[in-house]
Amino acid sequence: MAIPGEDDKGPVGPTGIVKEKKVTIWVNGDSRQVEDGREYTYEQAVKLKFPILKPNFEYTVMVHNAVRRPDGDFVAGDPPVKVQEGTTFDVDETDNT
Repeated sequence: MAIPGEDDKGPVGPTGIVKEKKVTIWVNGDSRQVEDGREYTYEQAVKLKFPILKPNFEYTVMVHNAVRRPDGDFVAGDPPVKVQEGTTFDVDETDNT
């Protein structure tokens, strides 16, 4: 049964436009509000912490509590990660020079 003011995608605003549900994700301990179910590629996940990628640097990403994905390493070439409430990205950089 539908709740008044909502549809299957989330709350409906006064103009009838569906408002996206926001969830909290964590990036190296910092919280961010993003759309529920948003997908992030490896490079997008890295850029959450390091917006400008540096040459000669290697980036490692660990992901926890993503939708239908085991916790662990997230590497270039992996399918995108779909986030939900509490998804965590731990992103590190290493200088290879």
